[in-house]
Amino acid sequence: MDKRQLLDQLSASRRSLQQGVETVRAEWDFQQKMVLAVRNHPVKWLGGAALTGYLFAKLRGRPNPTRKVSKPANPAQAPDIRKAGKLAAFFGIIRVISPVLRPVVMTCLSKVVAKYATKF
Repeated sequence: MDKRQLLDQLSASRRSLQQGVETVRAEWDFQQKMVLAVRNHPVKWLGGAALTGYLFAKLRGRPNPTRKVSKPANPAQAPDIRKAGKLAAFFGIIRVISPVLRPVVMTCLSKVVAKYATKF
């Protein structure tokens, strides 16, 4: 064997090794396999996800919660409880409205600060 034949053999073996590596990479590419599986069978995957979620929800073994209505031990405490309920409702409303009002308040405040900043 001369040098040219050895180099040709070496390059052929490198090409076959490279093809083998690419085959193994493609075989172990689970993300691409999942994308193709979901793309090819979307209804089956959606049904399987729904069934799995339903089974996990049912098999958790958690009993349904029952509501207990508690009454104050002392009827004189009832007005305090009503005040606390009103206060909780007020803070609940503030909590819901605050993401909407925050940009408005910040815009107004920035205008006021800009107004005072130009004076100095």
